[in-house]
Amino acid sequence: MTVRQVTAGQVAVLADDLTGACDAGVQFAQAGFSTVVQLDPSARLRAKAEVLVVSTNSRGDSPRRAKSKVKVACQGFTKTGRQIVFKKIDSTLKGNICYETQAVMERCEFRLALLTPAFPALGRKLINGCLCAGDTVSGGEPHLPTLLREQGARNVVHVDRSRLQKEGESLSTYLQECSQREMTIVTFDVETGADLACIAKLAERLPRTPLMVGSAGLATEVAARLAAKYQKHPKPAAPDRTADVPPAAVLLIMGSTNPVTKDQVEYLIARRPCRHFSSLDLKLSEALQVLKDNRHAVITLDLTSTGRQQIKELATIFGQRVAGGVILSGGDTALQVCRTLGAKSIRLEREILRGIPLGRLEAGKADG
Repeated sequence: MTVRQVTAGQVAVLADDLTGACDAGVQFAQAGFSTVVQLDPSARLRAKAEVLVVSTNSRGDSPRRAKSKVKVACQGFTKTGRQIVFKKIDSTLKGNICYETQAVMERCEFRLALLTPAFPALGRKLINGCLCAGDTVSGGEPHLPTLLREQGARNVVHVDRSRLQKEGESLSTYLQECSQREMTIVTFDVETGADLACIAKLAERLPRTPLMVGSAGLATEVAARLAAKYQKHPKPAAPDRTADVPPAAVLLIMGSTNPVTKDQVEYLIARRPCRHFSSLDLKLSEALQVLKDNRHAVITLDLTSTGRQQIKELATIFGQRVAGGVILSGGDTALQVCRTLGAKSIRLEREILRGIPLGRLEAGKADG
C-alpha cells in the first residue's frame, strides 16, 4: 500500500500520554486547524475536527501492551479515513519509543520514520546522537540510535547537523533508497529550531510520506508545513477582556512528581493568595470555601486508591463552577480528572506559555 496524501480534515496525531497529546496537538491548533484530543482511545472516533489527537496512555506499559494499544488506535484512525502525520514522544526519552514507533509503521505501512526527541526551546538537544541539556556531550547522556536498536529497531540511520543542512535532495534520495530495502528509522542531531524546520522540509521532498516522530518542537514545524499547504492561518488572539471580568480563583490539581513541579508549587504558595492541600489534609468543604473567598486552591495528589477517590470527590467543586479555571499537572492525574467529570474530549485553543496548552472540556459536568 502506498501511503496516501493527507488532506485537511483527515489528520491524526498519536501520543503516549495526555500531556504529550495536548503539547503536540496545540501546535496544530495554533497553526489554524481545529484540533480535538479524544480522551478514550478505545471509543469510536467521532470528533468533528481537522486534527484528531489520541493518547494511548501507554508510557508506563510493558512493550507488548504498548504495541497492542498503538495498533488498536491505528485501526481506529484507518476506519475513519484519518492518516497519522505525527507520533509524539517524550523529549527526555521516557516510554516505549521504538516499540510504539515500529507499531505505527507496521500497522499504517510506513517505510520511513524521521525521529528526534530534541526540543531546543526547552534546552533539549541531540548532539552526536546523544540527548543532552547543554551544548556539549559529557558521556553520560542516552545515545538515541543505541536505545532504538536495543528496543528492536532493525535499521537505524543517524544524520548529523551538517548533512541535514547541506545535502537536501541527495539526502532525501539516500533515505528513500534505505527505506526501499528495509523499514528505516532516521534520527537527527538537532541544536536549534532551524534544524527542526530542516527535518520538516526534508519530509516534503520525499516521494512517499514518512512518519514524523518527535517532541512538541518538531510538531510545531510539521503543523506549520501543513498549514502552509492547506492555507490555514492562526486565529487572531481573542481581545483582552480581563478588565471587565471579576478576578476568579484558580484550582490547581498537581499529580506530577517532577521536582520542578514541587518547586513551582512552593513558589506559588510563597507569592500568591492561596492555600495548599495534600492528600493527607484535603477537606473539600475547605477547598471550596478557599475558592469562594477568591484564593487559589492548590491540591497535590497521588494516584493511590486514596488519591483516585479524592479526584472523584473533587467533581463537586467543578459542579459548582466557582473556579475561574483549572490547571492539571501530570498526565495520569489530568486523565483521571477528565474521566471523573465525564469529559469526552478537549478542544485545544492555544498555548498560554511554551508547554502550557489551553483547552476546553467537551461533555460532562465541566463542559466548556
